[in-house]
Amino acid sequence: KDILSLYTYDLISIFESDFAHEIYFQLESEELNIKNLEGEQYAMKSKLKISSFGPNDLVKTNQILREKLINLSKGELSYPFKFNNFWIIINLKEKEEAEFNDFIKSKMVLALFDNWITLLSIKSVKRFLV
Repeated sequence: KDILSLYTYDLISIFESDFAHEIYFQLESEELNIKNLEGEQYAMKSKLKISSFGPNDLVKTNQILREKLINLSKGELSYPFKFNNFWIIINLKEKEEAEFNDFIKSKMVLALFDNWITLLSIKSVKRFLV
């Protein structure tokens, strides 16, 4: 059910570990906010990129990012973590819990069917190549 909830978040990617931790503590203590980060003084100090997402479900989201988002509360920041050569901080802006209704049931069935078809395709290709 959590992966079908709708999440709106900022993903802050930083190249250097020390700078990522510095940014995290400044955001956490409210010395700094996301809009300030977009200013030139921070972008010049290190490779820094801010991307906004959502509202989206987490069906096709990377498993590591999915777990981090599920465990965050609205308005909470994730502690910096290493992901694909960058340090990532997630700022969860909104989380709209999914209700288990007919629409959600249909999405779940389609997601399961999609996974099943993918597995069948992989098995077929492996048999063909062997």
